[in-house]
Amino acid sequence: IRLCNLKNLRIIRPGFCSPQRYVKAADVVLREVDFTGSDAIEKIEERFGEDCATLETVTFGQLEKLISIGDKFLVCSNIGTLDLTTATNLQHIGTAFASTCCSLSSVQLPKALDGVVKVPDQFCCQTEALLGMDVSGMTSVEDIGHTFVLKSGIRFLRLPARMPLRTIGSWFAGNCEHLTSIDLSGAAETLSSVGHCFASGCTSLTSITFGVMPLITRLETGFLCATAIATFSFADFPNLQIVDSEILYDCPQLTDVHFGPLTHIEEVGDLFMAGSTPFAKCSEPEASQRLRVAA
Repeated sequence: IRLCNLKNLRIIRPGFCSPQRYVKAADVVLREVDFTGSDAIEKIEERFGEDCATLETVTFGQLEKLISIGDKFLVCSNIGTLDLTTATNLQHIGTAFASTCCSLSSVQLPKALDGVVKVPDQFCCQTEALLGMDVSGMTSVEDIGHTFVLKSGIRFLRLPARMPLRTIGSWFAGNCEHLTSIDLSGAAETLSSVGHCFASGCTSLTSITFGVMPLITRLETGFLCATAIATFSFADFPNLQIVDSEILYDCPQLTDVHFGPLTHIEEVGDLFMAGSTPFAKCSEPEASQRLRVAA
């Protein structure tokens, strides 16, 4: 489909290219959509390319006027790369953006995404071929939804400096088997809540940087369960009150745990370090005793 040089095209309506709505004949195979030169697009409504399993390429023109992308954008398509670098005025991204795209290897986002304050649930989740993604433009994001890049193929993830992030949903980067490094230090001063199973199942994860996070009072269930980290410091969370169950469960490479003072600890869940380093090998024995009492 070639929709090039449509100077007055402003809105792409729901279900564009979605086979449930438009493709009736079983022998129709849609592989490419080209919007080159159609530079006035302001809104892409929900289900653009949803379930179009043969769709491999979508080419956009300049996207400076694009404000909104609806839910289920390219969900379950066969798209290989996605270039949105010119969408610098984007304000809204819908749920399940480019999720379950088994061939998606590259997502290029704008270097400045000042208008986007929330990253939705299921953003690029279940994209096993996705090797990396530059999120440095997300400088205004305050909330990241559930299952952000869940079960993707990314190797590292670093949040931008001075990011005003307040909350991260559950399963943030869960089951990303190739992920080796996470750096959240850019949001250390503002982050107040991290959902359960934050990086659970990231079996190659060896490095994680938090910075000092004074607003975090709870580490939720399965926080770093089944990862390959070797060190962990509770001192990064000076006001920690609750440690849920299994936060460091089954971390076989964990050899060095720094507890810090833990003066505010009130509750510790079951099996929070089961299968990992025993208390006897942890530093700060007084703090570890405090955790025992809380447990």
